[in-house]
Amino acid sequence: MAWWKQKDVGFQTWEDFERGIRSEFKDHLEKKDACAKLKCTKQTNTVREYISLLQSLNIDAGYDEEFL
Repeated sequence: MAWWKQKDVGFQTWEDFERGIRSEFKDHLEKKDACAKLKCTKQTNTVREYISLLQSLNIDAGYDEEFL
């Protein structure tokens, strides 16, 4: 059941409410975090590791391959 549909029944506990909010906004927050990490990421290891990290963050942020 979607969290906004819970309002008809009401959340039984704070944990239920928290779980509903987290599941609804998880993707958005992960994308936001990945975008922030992309902006401040610096190469500290090998080029291969750096490129791998950037590609992973790029996918998490929801950008296409052309963004990099």
